[in-house]
Amino acid sequence: MNKTGIEYLDLSWNPIAMRCTPCGEGCQQCWHLRMANRLSGNLAIRCDLRAAYAGEEPPVLVEQRLWDPLRRKKPARIGVQFMGDLFHDDVPFEFVHQVFETMERAQWHTFIILTKRPERMQQFIDIYSRWRSWPLPNVWGLVSAENQQRADERMPILLRTPFAVRGVSLEPLLGPVILPDDFLALGKRAWVIAGGETGPGARPAHPDWFRGVRDACAAADVPFFFKQWGEWWPHGLGRGSFLDSLNLERTCWLDIRGSVNPTYSAMLWEPEKCYRVGKKAASRLLDGQKWEQWPKREVADD
Repeated sequence: MNKTGIEYLDLSWNPIAMRCTPCGEGCQQCWHLRMANRLSGNLAIRCDLRAAYAGEEPPVLVEQRLWDPLRRKKPARIGVQFMGDLFHDDVPFEFVHQVFETMERAQWHTFIILTKRPERMQQFIDIYSRWRSWPLPNVWGLVSAENQQRADERMPILLRTPFAVRGVSLEPLLGPVILPDDFLALGKRAWVIAGGETGPGARPAHPDWFRGVRDACAAADVPFFFKQWGEWWPHGLGRGSFLDSLNLERTCWLDIRGSVNPTYSAMLWEPEKCYRVGKKAASRLLDGQKWEQWPKREVADD
């Protein structure tokens, strides 16, 4: 396991060497694929692992990584297979089963699974729960959704899949999203993470997209975690006059529907001027404060 810069995790655990494949608009700037490209050329690692990262061979379960959570006794929030997708079609259920056995044994950790393939996750859980006590309080299931279309596709399947905590990662958020009422009804057994995009071709995000999600979560008592703005900083959050004085070359206008630099009159769609300042300068503040709310294990244990 490794320490991670992902703000809501303590560690990342990637027991499977694999190369994921794009399955939505949010995959355009996938950091995993950039990392997989580097690992595929790393002569210090085994040939079969390099081939798996390159996508030339099927995924490989790395046995020496499988038991890493059991070796760490201090409780941690652990992201499961964030280097890829645990429920990718190429990952055999035999591998997934062994990962779940480790999570079941390491009850003192909290494991966070994030997938863009909830259909396969549901299929596996249907099988696994026939033979195991399920759900486990320390295993949380999340889907990724970058816009309303992906939320409408993936969240209903998540809601049919039992987990102690079910959540959605709206990152990179590329448009406004209205969360379903049956998800919000989960209250503290739900979780929403939201953030902008990073990477060389990162796209900006409108602040009202995050405000709408945050306010819906607050009304329903759902924990909300604002992860980052990404590479772009919206004018309406302040520092606009200062940034204008710098004559930054990378600026754009973004309307609330997600159109960048619209050529028509967009006043009805609340255009926002955005500056590309980099992830660090853009900060993690939404309306002047950090939003770092997590579900609590004692709630999931009820």
